Amino acid sequence: PSTIGSQYFISADGFTIPIINTDKDYTSLQIEIRDNDGMIVETEDISHFDTYAVCRFTGLKPATQYTLHATNGNSSASKEVATGFEGVGTQQFPHIVNKTEQLRALAFLVNNGEFYKYHHFNQECNLDLACDSLHSWVPIGDYGSGFCGVYDGKNHKLTNLYVDDHYLYAGFFGKLGTGSVCNVSFLGENVVNAPHSIYSGGIAGYQSYAHVEFPKCVFHGKVSGGYAVGGLFGYVESPLYNCGAVVRLSGGVKRGGLVGIASGFTDGIEHCYSAATPTDGKHVAGIANPEDGRTLSFPWQ
Repeated sequence: PSTIGSQYFISADGFTIPIINTDKDYTSLQIEIRDNDGMIVETEDISHFDTYAVCRFTGLKPATQYTLHATNGNSSASKEVATGFEGVGTQQFPHIVNKTEQLRALAFLVNNGEFYKYHHFNQECNLDLACDSLHSWVPIGDYGSGFCGVYDGKNHKLTNLYVDDHYLYAGFFGKLGTGSVCNVSFLGENVVNAPHSIYSGGIAGYQSYAHVEFPKCVFHGKVSGGYAVGGLFGYVESPLYNCGAVVRLSGGVKRGGLVGIASGFTDGIEHCYSAATPTDGKHVAGIANPEDGRTLSFPWQ
């Protein structure tokens, strides 16, 4: 059957993807691009298709997930794909986030190896993630691929986050590599329901780079996990400033109102607050479980 390649991207002249034909008796190819509702948004027919072809689509929206379906008359293949973000992603000209589907595309791209190192993302409005136990959030970044950009929520709200128990690193971000997050507020009833995770937190499950900061991150809701559980982060190595959480915690071994484990080269957790309630009756550290004599300073007024 035909094989849909992995090196797909958005470029100045459109969305491109390689198709490899391993069925040499069939040299024609029909391609459909479908949106999340299953509607066909673009098609292409290749009449003389020997071994390899690169298909280009110019009518797709940036930062959007699609399903690509290819058939050669004898066999077929389908693959989930996503277009990249518009813009260069510098601090002066950041990628703009103003739709929930863009955040879903970001998760898909990062989890498939596009780390967006040093790219800046600005959230331009309040966003409803519209998640529940039947339509859960896929965390941005996972065990093998962490987000390495800068996400600035610009003090806008994110609501209705629901992460289920399918991830070792559970949160809005699963894993942050060299990436940082600031001015992000999850308000209302948000849920990270991951009792079998290793690291779970409202903002991110795991953060492992000491040379960034996390100012003004807020999370309201519930977080459960299997080992390190925090209102904001399961595990963090970087400083937190002016952050807060109003959270109900359950499960885990290391539990903190803000951070399950504050480790590595963390300089401090300063001017922060938490109102953390254990739902299982077990101990919860008010702010974090610090290591190596880290400094905690609170509250945040």
